[in-house]
Amino acid sequence: MFYKKYLIFIVAMLAFNVNAELKTEDINPAVTVVWNNPENFRDVDASNGIKSKYLARVLDDFEKYFHEELPKYLKANQNIKVTVYDIDLAGDVRPMLIQGTDVRLVTSLYPPMMDLEYVITDEQGAVVKKTRKRLRDLAFDISSSAAMSGKALRHEKVMLKRWFNKELM
Repeated sequence: MFYKKYLIFIVAMLAFNVNAELKTEDINPAVTVVWNNPENFRDVDASNGIKSKYLARVLDDFEKYFHEELPKYLKANQNIKVTVYDIDLAGDVRPMLIQGTDVRLVTSLYPPMMDLEYVITDEQGAVVKKTRKRLRDLAFDISSSAAMSGKALRHEKVMLKRWFNKELM
């Protein structure tokens, strides 16, 4: 029964592809994103393909998301610098015996987590707000409409959006 319940997720995750190349027009100058030792992040493992390429696609997707979302929470002439120290994507990569490839199994046992710090500064560079936080959404699989969305990194983005609304509003 367990496997039947998550068969849809397994199939979806086999087709999972982060397709977010960061382009110049996507970059907002008020937002700076720093990845602190991304090669050591807890779980940004590719279910298929080369880990380094998958990691680059995931980081580009998150960076694009930060550049799209964070300016909405800034006042005029404010800047934000986000430093990401660790990422643990929702789910866990498991070997799949049929195809000889791996699959990311998304269950409540493996919630998304992100360890980050942000610093908001004014136009003179004075710190307005600074916080470091380890975000984890333990109810990601039941509390979100993202569960049925086909978007890449949907659980992590919903977690971030909720936190932005709570922390930066």
